[in-house]
Amino acid sequence: MTNISSLLVFLHLLFSTSICFSQNQFIELCKEDRIYTYYANGNETSTYEWDVSGGISFNQTGGVIEVVWPDTNNQYIIRVTETNNFGCRGNEKKMSVIIQGCLYYYIPNTFTPNEDTYNDNFGVVGRNFNFQYFRLEIFNRVGQQLFYTENPYVLWDGYYFGNPVQEDVYVFKVSFLQKNTKEGIKEFFGPVNLIR
Repeated sequence: MTNISSLLVFLHLLFSTSICFSQNQFIELCKEDRIYTYYANGNETSTYEWDVSGGISFNQTGGVIEVVWPDTNNQYIIRVTETNNFGCRGNEKKMSVIIQGCLYYYIPNTFTPNEDTYNDNFGVVGRNFNFQYFRLEIFNRVGQQLFYTENPYVLWDGYYFGNPVQEDVYVFKVSFLQKNTKEGIKEFFGPVNLIR
């Protein structure tokens, strides 16, 4: 990996039952920012036991841990427990880390619904779909809607009311809003070639 940046997250720890975590963390990962550094601000003579579910902890020194989070949509838990220099163990504190992997998508401009299992359907292709809103529409040259879905996994097979449409250029319109993002609704439209 190149150009990896780190985000520093301070977890304020005070020995005893008053260990404080910041609010749950939401992370939108996109390639470079998968490494996060967590700090336990506590007593220098204390030791810290970290537990990271789902992430890969690759550097842990006292009150500091670095974690590489996977590029998948999921929720993970990071836990820390402080033990003072007298061997007294404090309460475990935990924080939820919600990961939303980068949305990768591609909208092809041609498909061939000839039942050879290659490019037989048209739709949005990608990964890490986590849509709050999704719509795909297909229109013919005169503006008649031939296909409509709100499910990103339902693709157009080149049929209209059970009959194959003719080889031609059609128009697609895709609108979607990814969950937990600051971006608004994205809209794309353009031609799609149907070749039999």
